[in-house]
Amino acid sequence: MAMSDIGSLWEIPSGAEFEDSTAHVKDLMRDQCKYLEKQTSGAIKAQFERVRSFETLTIAARAAMHAGSAIRVQDDVRRADANELYRKETYGFDIYNDQYKFRILEVTMAPVYPIAVWFDEGVLEDTLNDFPLTVERLGDGSKFSVASDDELMGCFSAAVKGKKVRYIISRMLK
Repeated sequence: MAMSDIGSLWEIPSGAEFEDSTAHVKDLMRDQCKYLEKQTSGAIKAQFERVRSFETLTIAARAAMHAGSAIRVQDDVRRADANELYRKETYGFDIYNDQYKFRILEVTMAPVYPIAVWFDEGVLEDTLNDFPLTVERLGDGSKFSVASDDELMGCFSAAVKGKKVRYIISRMLK
């Protein structure tokens, strides 16, 4: 087959094609923050916020990786780097009061699933068997590959019903 006989290899996506979008993750987790605050009458709060410590590392790594190509694209300052459209970001889910703070999990996600979710090891000890069966454990640690909003909420539900989280909440309420 001659090279000119191949035809177009491009598959141009429609807007609805990405059913595995992570667009709702922040809203789902921030709703859980509001529920906790309401159920504890404001005594315990929660936050699902971007973890900033990784940002500096990511920027430095990206700069080192692109050091050789920076000279070539320097004259094209009008265009933003499209890699930013698919950038992974890490978020932490913390519960806290005036005295204590506890991170239940961290989520590293791009715009589409799967996402990586790290759980506190103590939380994982007594809740792992309650995770959705479809969730894939990454290695022997406390990190998992989660493929949907439903799987994420299933894991989160198991985690917050675990002994460690319930104990910490009861102590924060004293």
